[in-house]
Amino acid sequence: MNAYNGYDDHHLLELLKAGDETAFNEIYSRYAPKILYQISQMLREQDVAKDLTQELFITIWNKASNIRTGANLAGYLYVAAQNSVLLYMRRGKFKSDYLTSLATYHDQIAEEFEQEPDVEKMYALVQREIQNLPPKMKLIFELSRRPDLSYKDIAMQLGIAENTVKKQVSNALHIIRNNLGEQGSSGLVLIALLRP
Repeated sequence: MNAYNGYDDHHLLELLKAGDETAFNEIYSRYAPKILYQISQMLREQDVAKDLTQELFITIWNKASNIRTGANLAGYLYVAAQNSVLLYMRRGKFKSDYLTSLATYHDQIAEEFEQEPDVEKMYALVQREIQNLPPKMKLIFELSRRPDLSYKDIAMQLGIAENTVKKQVSNALHIIRNNLGEQGSSGLVLIALLRP
């Protein structure tokens, strides 16, 4: 059994900053699947998401000494993944109106994550808000999170207009964001992870 899997993130980060390869491997096994999921949900390109995830962790290893002591590791990786996607997008390799609008919030979001939010707690809040949506809206919203279903597919499956699907998803995002209150900007990032 790997003794490192019992270490908390702060301890692992200190070991990583000291060049401990086993600590890096533990961080990778703990967070790489989450980061891969996050990036793939944003880009919907699995191969690109795998590449960006690998590049991110290579950068983390190579620049570990630059990570602020006492940083929230999950928050740091979360923002690093956002930065990776935004950089990829700015290079012109991927176009998305939604991600472009998300870039507008990037500085504010990064600043909030510097204040060490509880990412898991925020994710739970977003999930709770999704569960509280009206039943039809919740169904449409959850279907829209699936990478294999377009708005047109959902409309055909439910026997409704494609514009109705778009409106319901837009309304769901509006409700969730408003209900998150002060955490709206951070929640926007998490909602983005769920968007096709």
